[in-house]
Amino acid sequence: ADEIQAVSVDEALLEVASHVTQPGTGQEMDLATQIRDKIRSKTGCNTSVGVGPNILIARLANRRAKPNGQYICGLDQIQDLLSSIEVTDLPGVRKTTYPLPRYLKGVRIVKDLALVPLSNLQANFGTKIGQTLHNFSKGIDDRLLSTHPTRQSVSAEVNWGIRFENEEKAKTFIDDLAKEVSERLDSQQMKGRSITLKIMRRKLGSGAPLKYLGYGDCDTFSRSTVLPRATDDNQVIAKNAWNLYKQLNFTPSDVRGL
Repeated sequence: ADEIQAVSVDEALLEVASHVTQPGTGQEMDLATQIRDKIRSKTGCNTSVGVGPNILIARLANRRAKPNGQYICGLDQIQDLLSSIEVTDLPGVRKTTYPLPRYLKGVRIVKDLALVPLSNLQANFGTKIGQTLHNFSKGIDDRLLSTHPTRQSVSAEVNWGIRFENEEKAKTFIDDLAKEVSERLDSQQMKGRSITLKIMRRKLGSGAPLKYLGYGDCDTFSRSTVLPRATDDNQVIAKNAWNLYKQLNFTPSDVRGL
C-alpha cells in the first residue's frame, strides 16, 4: 500500500492508487483478492475488502462486502450504492448525535438527504456538519488518510489486584496512578486540561471473581473535570482525581479498578 491508516484492531484504510493504474479493468478486484488471500495465509482469518474512490465509499463498500467478501464501487456505481444506505449508517453519523428525523421529516436514506438544500442542513446542524452531510449524500469525501494521527489523550488504568481496605489506601493508590500519568505525559511532551476518572465498582450482590484478585462483575462509573490551564504536574492530577473519587462516595472495598 502507498499509505495505511489503522482504524481499529481489525480495520485499516489503504491508499493503493499506485497499484491500480487502470481503474475499472479488474485490477481492484485482483488486488482485493491478493490482500484477503495473504491475510488468510498469515493469520488464518477471513476478511472483507471494500474498494472505492474515497474513504467514505470504500467503507460503505466494505460494509456491503461483509462478512467475508469483497465489493468494488466505481465512480459510476456510487449513486446505486448510496441509494440503499440509511443516513444513520453513514460513517461517523449516529442517531444520538445527529437526530435527523427531528429536523428533517422524511429523510431516511441517503437519496433523501441529497435532496435537502445545503442551507437547510447547515441551519440545523451547523456549518461544518451540514457541509459534511451534504457532501456524503453525494458520495463526496475529500478526507485524506491520517497516517500519523495526533495523540489526544494519555491514560493509566489498573483493574487487577484492587482491594482497598480504607480511603487512605485508595488515596495512596490514586497518588501513585497520578505519578504514572504525569510520567507518561512528560514522555510524550504533552500537558492536559481535562481529567477523567473511571472507576470499576463491584456489582452489588455479585460473588467472587473467577480470576484470583480479578475485577469480576462490575459497574463502571466516570467523572470528569476541566482545569483552568493545562498541566502535567502529578500533584495537580492527583488532587483533582481524588476530588472526583470522593464525588462518587463508594465504599473503598467495593472498588475493583481505576
